[in-house]
Amino acid sequence: MASKKSVVSARQRAHQALAAHRQERIAREKANEADLVAFLLLEQQIGEAGQTYRHTISALRHQQGVHLRQWRDRGERLSAIADLTGRSVAELGRVIKSATAPNRTQQPNSAAPLDLSR
Repeated sequence: MASKKSVVSARQRAHQALAAHRQERIAREKANEADLVAFLLLEQQIGEAGQTYRHTISALRHQQGVHLRQWRDRGERLSAIADLTGRSVAELGRVIKSATAPNRTQQPNSAAPLDLSR
């Protein structure tokens, strides 16, 4: 049979080993939680950035259509505009058509063209 000192010593070593193991696990879990929070926040930011990107592209395409429509309304043939822009007549027609539809990205009364002279 083991002596009382041996048993006490073995228990102390076991207790210390388990305590160290618990501390390592707690530290890993805290680090995992921090990484998960960072990941989820970045995922949200990516979603918001994508939405902003799509909104910006939509607004810019609408403005292109407004300018093309104004150009055409001044009497320029769509084929001549297509030659100058390097786009097909069909593509220009789609862009112009999209500008005549209500633009969800614009506020009411904001149909004025962008000032690109700056």
